[in-house]
Amino acid sequence: MTIRSVIVSQIIPGLLDLNAVAGFTTDTAEPAFILTTEIPTSQQSSRTKQQQETDDVHAFLTACVPASDVGTVIPGPHKNDPPDCIAHIRNRQYTIETAQLMLPTRNGKPNSIGRWKLFEQLRDQLFREAGRLQSRLRQHHGYMVAVWFNLDTENRLPPRGREIAEMVDHLKATQPPGPEFFDPLRRQGAPETIPAGTAMTHNEPGSVGCTWAGLPNEYKSGLRRAIGFDIALAYHETYTRSTLRAELRRIIEQHDDARSEVLVLTVGANTREGMHFPSTGLFADALFDDPSPLDGWTPRQLRAVALHDVEDNRVRWLHGTAPWA
Repeated sequence: MTIRSVIVSQIIPGLLDLNAVAGFTTDTAEPAFILTTEIPTSQQSSRTKQQQETDDVHAFLTACVPASDVGTVIPGPHKNDPPDCIAHIRNRQYTIETAQLMLPTRNGKPNSIGRWKLFEQLRDQLFREAGRLQSRLRQHHGYMVAVWFNLDTENRLPPRGREIAEMVDHLKATQPPGPEFFDPLRRQGAPETIPAGTAMTHNEPGSVGCTWAGLPNEYKSGLRRAIGFDIALAYHETYTRSTLRAELRRIIEQHDDARSEVLVLTVGANTREGMHFPSTGLFADALFDDPSPLDGWTPRQLRAVALHDVEDNRVRWLHGTAPWA
């Protein structure tokens, strides 16, 4: 890959909540990016599947329909069948199916939800057992610990169940590098946040691992208050235009049903558990910058497919047009 740009986002000075690079593949010259780390944050409480779907549809409608024209958005009549929602616009109802887009995983395995679920489960366990674990994990105090799951093995859904215990055991057994490692780098001009991968450890099977970055004193979070440090999610994944297009088509085919007038694909929204993953912004930018995301393909039954980027509140119609226009 030929690197053309570095993509970083900062929560506060000295702490990156997203770290990636973008460019073009050397063999096919297609746009691509490599994701290295992100700091997911909890932005709301957990919701039911139906509540998440109605929230996503309502957010979409407020982005593309005048507020005075939008009425109620309610769950569809059948919980497990299309449409997910019934939306009332200008005194008429419309059937809307919805799905959240997530980054695909390498080699055709399921998308990133497996890795995200593990992160959410680890975070919940650290909160739940903070009193018992705090003394065993004291060495990580003052750090952002970027954790790796399934570094060299399959990314499964649902998770197998042992990864959380393996990660906690690894955190107990491992030590961050001392000042003799970090100080020379800082004297050479390195940022306070050491790039992910600079000092990476993993357990013997290679199923979990971590790396560290120093937390600024002003950084505050619930997890840091509870246990003395916080956690980020580490990757080393390359996403090309073709892999993102394939994931987009897979999701549309999964929801291609004439019982829904519109399929809304949401990117950048909070998960059902209320977590926000900044990496979804990379997926959104790639799809909005792509001149032909569907690459000439069209669904068989859906009349319209819309893409909604929640973070930037923008809408792109990938197929058809708004039936209420």
